[in-house]
Amino acid sequence: MLDRTLYPRLDHKVSSSLAKKVAISAMSLAIAFSVTSDVFAAKPSKTLRTTTPTTTTTTTTTTSPTDTTTTTVTTDTTTSTTTTTTTPPTTTTSDSSTTTSTTSPTTTDTAYDNRVGLGSDSNGIPILEKHSNARYIYWNPTLANANDSNPGTDPNFPKLTPAGAWNALRNGYGDWLLMAQGASWPEGFGYIANRSGLSAQYPIVVTTYDPGDPSNPTSMRKGIVTLGTDATQRLLASTSAQLSLNVVIENIAFSNAGFKNTSVFLNEYGSGLVSLNWLFHNVRFKYTQVSLASTGADKVNDVLTGVIFRHCSFSYAWLPSTEHAQGLYYERTKDITVEDSIFYHNGWLNSRDETNGADIYKHNLYIHTSAHNTMFRRNVSGWASSHGIQMRGGGTISDNVFASNPINILIGGGTNYYIDNPNGVSGTLTNNIVLGSSDINTKLPRGRGIDFSNTDATTIASGNIVANIVPSSGNTMLTTYNRASLMLDASPFDISTYPIYVTWNNNIEWNWNNTVNGVDLGIDKLIASSPNYHLTRNNNIIHYSTPFGTNLQQPATPFPDPSRDIGTYAASIGAGNEADLWAMMIDNPSKPWSKDISTYIRAGFNIY
Repeated sequence: MLDRTLYPRLDHKVSSSLAKKVAISAMSLAIAFSVTSDVFAAKPSKTLRTTTPTTTTTTTTTTSPTDTTTTTVTTDTTTSTTTTTTTPPTTTTSDSSTTTSTTSPTTTDTAYDNRVGLGSDSNGIPILEKHSNARYIYWNPTLANANDSNPGTDPNFPKLTPAGAWNALRNGYGDWLLMAQGASWPEGFGYIANRSGLSAQYPIVVTTYDPGDPSNPTSMRKGIVTLGTDATQRLLASTSAQLSLNVVIENIAFSNAGFKNTSVFLNEYGSGLVSLNWLFHNVRFKYTQVSLASTGADKVNDVLTGVIFRHCSFSYAWLPSTEHAQGLYYERTKDITVEDSIFYHNGWLNSRDETNGADIYKHNLYIHTSAHNTMFRRNVSGWASSHGIQMRGGGTISDNVFASNPINILIGGGTNYYIDNPNGVSGTLTNNIVLGSSDINTKLPRGRGIDFSNTDATTIASGNIVANIVPSSGNTMLTTYNRASLMLDASPFDISTYPIYVTWNNNIEWNWNNTVNGVDLGIDKLIASSPNYHLTRNNNIIHYSTPFGTNLQQPATPFPDPSRDIGTYAASIGAGNEADLWAMMIDNPSKPWSKDISTYIRAGFNIY
């Protein structure tokens, strides 16, 4: 049975047959699988900025541990390992109470969401330390001695199934589940019990280890394991206030080689503001859709927070045409962070036809009107069924790259937004790159860069580049208002009641001609219809427009190479063609792809 939260429920009608299929509710993380990609060698990552950490202490009763701990921070490759040694905390732990005194590590980076773990290194690798009272539980199905009746603490006698290993974790201790590098388990996790870490700083960690050196922390957190799933699988199931909190999941490729309607769920129920403190790091959701939602009784106030996706990839989510697959979907949330991740080809299968292809309800990322204050930064999102990102509830979209999505960015809107956001939503869009567009299918022409709907007076867009649209063969974008680098979109709302505000300063709109007979179809046609469109434009380069105010049609110094795109970037790093580059990004999401592509594109516009 599929989880109801997989599908956007307020932006379209759900058929009765679909409603029967999506009857399961709670907080869901759902995964559905479709195609495979090859692994390619990636360009070395670049270092992001580092900052001096602070020291925080929370203490009541303490004891002195005798062991020493090693923090290992690594990439998913075996060639780059950084080890940070820190003094362990003093802690008294029981199933009913915990007290901790912690000191932040010496290397951390505030460019990342560090609510879970002990910070991040300059490449975004989370700094995770095994607590002195925690223990390792080993999973290795390749050993003849593997059995779920084993305690799992001896690597020579590991657990046989992932669920058996998870269930051996103690609640409230911050135990680590170590999975043998390179192992696979087609059946996936299955239904597993609620387990929580000691704290957000000392979470449960599900990661990998080297079977040849199982007790060495410097050999851990490398490589990948592959887990399959089916439609009944759940990564975590909960239907009560007994929530699983403080968990890190990393170095897993959720995959299924067949085009099956398969799912893995993360189900939670909570009341009020529930801080889950879950971090997904270097997780590849192939053939995947991921859904996150609270189903507490109070639809306005029962919300989830503290979920982070970093260095993840979401690709090839697909379900039959009557159902709506998203790469990532969430609702009734607050302060969710998605950073340094890859979104590609979600919502459609092999062709953009109306039977098994793209439609208006399937997106790389769908953020519901009830999802507030989302942070979406340094991601790459391309070739969605419809939207590269549809951020209904507002938030921050910064330093991302969008490519060839029919609608690359939409902020605001939703048919029921007047319930969740009666005063509009606030959006901040800075330093994003939008490269090209496409049609949804032959009957649904598009070609949009950035759309705004019911955004409030605080909404600002600056430093963005929207460039180089390439119309699909035979589409009608050239003669309809669908083609727009910047669009204010009131549909389907009453613009006299729900105004749109946008401050659009210091952006570049280049080679995206959305004028017919001198009329800017994305802006002027709409503004003329209502005084409730409030658009301020200053210091922009608008390639197709006659200069006005402080806005120019051409820069004073010609751009050196404004035609750059994803394909030319692929060639510049020896990655072959664009398809090869996407395959590389999907299977190597830990690389700083958004930063590197953005730097390359901006250089073509003389921006360094």
